[in-house]
Amino acid sequence: MGTLWEAARGTVLLVDDDAALTRALSRSLSSLGWQVETASDGQGALERLNSQSFDVLVLDLQLPETDGVSLLEQIRQQGARPVVVLLSGHLDIPTTVRAVQAGAADVLEKPVSGSYLDERLRAALARALPPRRSDSPGSDAADRILGTTSAVESVREQIRNVARFPELSVVIVGETGTGKELVAEAIHALSESGGPFVPVNCAAIPEALFESELFGHDAGAFTGARGAHMGLLESAGQGTVFFDELGEMPPQLQPKLLRVLETRTFRRVGGTRDLPFRARVVSATNRRLNGSEGVVRSDLYFRLAGFTIMTPSLRERIADMDLLAQHFLRQFAERYPEAPSALTAHALDALHSYDWPGNVRELRAVVQQAAVRTNRPAIGVEEVAAVLRERRAEAEPTHSITSISQERPAAFPEIARAPLRVFERRMIESAWETCSHNLSAAARSLGLPRTTLRDKLRKYGLL
Repeated sequence: MGTLWEAARGTVLLVDDDAALTRALSRSLSSLGWQVETASDGQGALERLNSQSFDVLVLDLQLPETDGVSLLEQIRQQGARPVVVLLSGHLDIPTTVRAVQAGAADVLEKPVSGSYLDERLRAALARALPPRRSDSPGSDAADRILGTTSAVESVREQIRNVARFPELSVVIVGETGTGKELVAEAIHALSESGGPFVPVNCAAIPEALFESELFGHDAGAFTGARGAHMGLLESAGQGTVFFDELGEMPPQLQPKLLRVLETRTFRRVGGTRDLPFRARVVSATNRRLNGSEGVVRSDLYFRLAGFTIMTPSLRERIADMDLLAQHFLRQFAERYPEAPSALTAHALDALHSYDWPGNVRELRAVVQQAAVRTNRPAIGVEEVAAVLRERRAEAEPTHSITSISQERPAAFPEIARAPLRVFERRMIESAWETCSHNLSAAARSLGLPRTTLRDKLRKYGLL
């Protein structure tokens, strides 16, 4: 017995000015159970859509007097909501990105057979069905991005859109603590690639080891390489490689990664055989890295940024704060049943008085610290105010290493009694411990750039 889809696929409007191709695809789709109507140009398509509703719209990218993406944008403005699949004789990243942003469900390269088009149309329709709501965390990975504001809904929509294009690289841009890795995990989960999610913290891997960690190495590639080692790119298979803190990637590695993305192959260090690279690449950064800062090569960045998602700061979604705070407290109480299970209205009001430089991550930390401070069933304003006072005190500007070195020795007698490098280490070590090993906070307190502080931490053996 055939499936429901085999019995009746749905209605299709096929728009292409190639009459021979249109006839062939129309016959093939009709034989597979689709009800097919055709049009040869944009005007004909609009007339059909005004007189009849369709489940799927198949648009050629190059049409007389217009193009498929422009027509799609016009159709969306008029309120028509069929699932749209674009056909193109030549696909490129800018066209694919524009199609995704306009709302295309799929983009296929010509020539395409009727059976393959049938398969992709059915998949596009299945994805377009309203997701089944469930309390299980896997019902829709994008729903893990909590919030009701338009900024958050936009992020969720972009995640669902870009997940449909498994080879398209994505860059996620947002302040520290805005949930960039959570966005990357959601893209991976919705892509349904079957491969693993492989995070690569570009700031945590020593430069000397980065190439070997990324590409792997063969036995004898360097002193101590006694056996072959599978790198992170290889271990990702058809999954997702996530480059966190993209701006910290070593410069000498960037042209090698660019070649991987261009050829979709790589070699282990010391290897002689090309290996296929099949994974999607998702990267995250707390600032735009378009090459002007000299941190990431512009050609690499533009290859990585096939699609860009901006994660909003907590200040841009302040209406979500109560929802997030209560969610974090529920999570904490599930792990520690003795913890309070609610926040008072005054406690929530106190949270709104802070500017949240650490965004959602900092909000979670504040809620947990406030929960530890009380024995009552609900967190009160006193606990929240105490935690926020400490946060503000930590954030107050302090003397930087440079400014201290220029002060009178009488004000800082340690300088007179010890070499400057000894005092520098003491200051860095103190700030590192005071800020609980938070690089950004420690850098702010010392008045140093994050990259400079990271180098000094490594120099003194603290990182």
